[in-house]
Amino acid sequence: MRDKNKERQQTLERYQELYDQDPELRVIAANSEGDLDLLQETFFVKGELTITDSTPKEKMELATYV
Repeated sequence: MRDKNKERQQTLERYQELYDQDPELRVIAANSEGDLDLLQETFFVKGELTITDSTPKEKMELATYV
């Protein structure tokens, strides 16, 4: 049981690390939760993303036109 709990904890820590490093993931979560403070911080305060950034789907659509 201890090994499974340890593995689970390590997995959760890794997910948190990846989440913290990826502003797009944070924006997706903030948008779904209605967290306007986090959205404002990401776009305007820290400037990690811009409003004009494309979604992965939009990027794929643009790539097919090139």
